[in-house]
Amino acid sequence: MLRYLAFNRYDLKSFGGFLLDLYRKNIIDIQQADDTLLLIKRTDDLKSLNKSEQKAIHYLFTQDEPVFNVSKNSALKIKRAAKEIEKDLRQSLFKFLTKLNSGYLFFSLSMLFLGELFISLFAINIAQTFGVLLISTLISISGIIIFSQDPQKLWLQILLKALGCLFILFSVLIMAAVVSLWCILFVYLSLLTIKYYTAAYAQRNGLLKSHIAEIEQLRNRLIRHHDNIVLGREIANQQPSIWALDMEKDFISEPLSEFNKLPALLTFMKKFSA
Repeated sequence: MLRYLAFNRYDLKSFGGFLLDLYRKNIIDIQQADDTLLLIKRTDDLKSLNKSEQKAIHYLFTQDEPVFNVSKNSALKIKRAAKEIEKDLRQSLFKFLTKLNSGYLFFSLSMLFLGELFISLFAINIAQTFGVLLISTLISISGIIIFSQDPQKLWLQILLKALGCLFILFSVLIMAAVVSLWCILFVYLSLLTIKYYTAAYAQRNGLLKSHIAEIEQLRNRLIRHHDNIVLGREIANQQPSIWALDMEKDFISEPLSEFNKLPALLTFMKKFSA
């Protein structure tokens, strides 16, 4: 997440940051001898990790093997684990942005539901009309969310687009049975406006702006405490952030602390970037 916020991307180096975070949590050890790079599983207690992170570890350490040799032959396992962490990042980012937008979403949807209640007051059966509008709106929101998903697999994209369209079409048919076309237009124009502004606020110059500014403060703090970090065990806690912010070269200096795994991660990048 830190690397995504800093540079707006997920890449192989992001997965390297995940490995450093596992080392920080004492779940794996990272050992390097010349050009050989080994990941050693220290524990089977993975309760501190979410399901996607646990699954990524199982991709690496298959059949309960405690040692994973990082090489070109293991590229497929690395790729699978990295994809799992990328999926977890996208899910975490969606939850994070939804939380940031929660105030706007609550206000906007409340106004929409009040508008639907106002429309229902002109119907003969107020409760039934409002109930139909409310349920149809919730179905429409689900359809829009499903339609907006953008998975990497083409067949899954087509499936989600089709499913989203079916949800939306179904909700339109329900509303058409109890209200006029103008009411349906009101509901969908409102939903599209909410979707547009929700996406706009989630941009880097929107609600994320203050969080991106905090990253610059973190960068300055790492530079300011450079000497204390590199000399002791603190490097183990800070190197995931150092790595994510492309500051590793500033923290590799002799004599290296035994907890400093940044050179090993540079070897990791060299093996898979060539």
